[in-house]
Amino acid sequence: MPTDDLSELAEAVMAAGLAGDVVVEFQRLAAGRKAIVFAAGVEHSMTLAERFNEAGVKAEHLDGKTKLAERRRILAAFKSGAVQVVVNAAVLTEGFDEPTVSAVVLARPTKSRSLWRQMVGRGLRPAPGKTDCLLL
Repeated sequence: MPTDDLSELAEAVMAAGLAGDVVVEFQRLAAGRKAIVFAAGVEHSMTLAERFNEAGVKAEHLDGKTKLAERRRILAAFKSGAVQVVVNAAVLTEGFDEPTVSAVVLARPTKSRSLWRQMVGRGLRPAPGKTDCLLL
C-alpha cells in the first residue's frame, strides 16, 4: 500500500475517534492478556498507547523510527510481562515472535490477506500453558 494510502487510512481512523473504543473493548474482552495492537499509523499508535496507559494498562508504542535500543527495551519489557500491550505502526507484522501473546488487536483495516495473516499470526504461536488467542 503506498504511503499516501497509509496516511489517509490513519487520518480516517483518527477522525472516527476509535482509539477509546479499542481500549474499552480490550478491557471488556481481553483484560489481563498480553497483546499486540496493530494501528493505522504512527499518530494512531501513539494515541492508542497513551489511552491504554491512561486506562491503567501498561502499554508501549513502536514504529519504524523507534531507535534499536529503545525497541529492544520495549520488547524485553513485553517479553517479561512488565509491559502488557505493544501498539505498533507497521513494525511487528513480520519477523517478530513472542509466543506468549494471547490477544491480537487489529485496530486498522486492511484489504490484504497476506498482511491480515501476518498480523493474526503474531498471536498464533504455541506456548506452554497457552490455550488460545483472542482476535479483536
